Amino acid sequence: MDDVQIRDRSGKVIVRRGKGMRYREVPLNATAREALLPWLTVRPTIVGNEPATALFVSKYREPMGAGSVQHFLRELSQESGVEVTPHVLRHSFAKALVDSGVGLEKVAALLGHTSLETTRIYTVPTERDLLMAVNALDV
Repeated sequence: MDDVQIRDRSGKVIVRRGKGMRYREVPLNATAREALLPWLTVRPTIVGNEPATALFVSKYREPMGAGSVQHFLRELSQESGVEVTPHVLRHSFAKALVDSGVGLEKVAALLGHTSLETTRIYTVPTERDLLMAVNALDV
């Protein structure tokens, strides 16, 4: 919880050991902050006899690790019929940023990449992207 800061007009998540064991701070936009607020009101504050320090706590009142998140997303995928994995979410985040006009250097910083070439892998244009590109030439 110490790594999550939410204020009325700003917020961020501190990633202490992200991919490549690199530290970074990721700003939270208004939508992300609004999505987290309801969870924070019902989130268990005690795990066992200790204060809960993890942002996400399972239904068994245990801190959610990588395996728990993967299991939760697998169940969500099965229920929805849509593939949802941590990697798909990361890829979707990067692609949405690029589609919104955010430069690769900023996307790389948000993902914790040191190389823009690594970031380019996440932003491969879709067939729809290519169609929109050629349609931009229509007069």
